[in-house]
Amino acid sequence: MGNQKRGITKKERELMRDSNFPLLTLRAGQDFDRPWRALFRRGVGIRLRLGCSVRQSICTELGVDPEYVDQRIRSVFLDNSPLDDIDTPKLSEGQTLSLGGGMPGLVGITLNRASPFCHFRGEIGWKGDKGCTAEGSEGEITLKLFNFVAEDLVEPMLVRGAIMQAVDVAALLHECALEKPGLVHLVHHAELDGREVAPADLPSALESLPGRVMVRVTWQK
Repeated sequence: MGNQKRGITKKERELMRDSNFPLLTLRAGQDFDRPWRALFRRGVGIRLRLGCSVRQSICTELGVDPEYVDQRIRSVFLDNSPLDDIDTPKLSEGQTLSLGGGMPGLVGITLNRASPFCHFRGEIGWKGDKGCTAEGSEGEITLKLFNFVAEDLVEPMLVRGAIMQAVDVAALLHECALEKPGLVHLVHHAELDGREVAPADLPSALESLPGRVMVRVTWQK
């Protein structure tokens, strides 16, 4: 997977079922991924199996094509520390994984993966795992996506399911309702915990929810 589409797997469905958050399922049309990119830049919760290497987590757990990882994801940060080696560090509960394309300029020269100037990173470089979670246990990390990587991966991550603050999703859908072509044209069907909700009523329904919600989107092109 880079920008290719796929359905949800049995394993991912089990992870969503065990998330203990209200489940918002949407069936949506083209271009509905654009509004979500800002939330992915800020960070969304992702349920997955922990204790795997960063590479294995990206490829096996998130379903991203290994070739895409090697050729397109040129900046990888774990808890705000840049990574060159994505095969050794293992993901643990509560960590933040940030993925993006190559960053430009001096910053990119220093922080991009496999940079010959990585020694200039100083104290922000990765210092090693801090108490790794046992491999195979289930948990949550924060995932952040930037630039064209967000353009490519937001859709499949929403197919998989992402955890967000309910009020943030409500605000996003409210903005979609105010802009053309309007929410009712973008969202074809919606359910909240198995109960059908009219697209126009989604913002108010989500505003009444405390805490976070699991969002899953299927795409109709």
